Amino acid sequence: MPAVVLSLLTAPAAGAATGRTQIQMQDRCEPVSFNEFGNQPGGPGDICFKNGDVTFAEFLDKLNPDDGGHGAWRFSREKTHIDAGQSLSVRNTGGEVHCFTEVVDFGTGIVPELNAAVTETAPAVPVGDEGPIFVGPGGVLEVSGLTPGTHKFECLIHPWMRSTVEVRR
Repeated sequence: MPAVVLSLLTAPAAGAATGRTQIQMQDRCEPVSFNEFGNQPGGPGDICFKNGDVTFAEFLDKLNPDDGGHGAWRFSREKTHIDAGQSLSVRNTGGEVHCFTEVVDFGTGIVPELNAAVTETAPAVPVGDEGPIFVGPGGVLEVSGLTPGTHKFECLIHPWMRSTVEVRR
């Protein structure tokens, strides 16, 4: 297994100043309707921590393979490349927790109700033993040590949020 170094930062992203390739995790959750859902009996509690303009009902309307999930929930770069030895700076600019997890292949995620947005039936399997890599709103994840080749990253909560990173020699 390649050695991948992951660190979660809560300070402002250092990517712009250091020349790292940046990827943003984005969403536009509207907190009143999202948190109303999250605070139902047995729910996880507040799930949206930013003032977006997409209601929970609008979000649910896009959970189908034709729409492929709501387009405001995405990684800012679906495809990018870096040179070997360079790192990625991944910033969550949205209002919800997201994952940026390297997977063997794209597939369904860890929230069964959200899997209706993707056509795959097999679950995405994280690379290595790390499991899902969660990044809260405003958080930054630094990814380094990727080996040359193609690496697939997916939000295992919102499985249509995907990015392919090509590492060049």
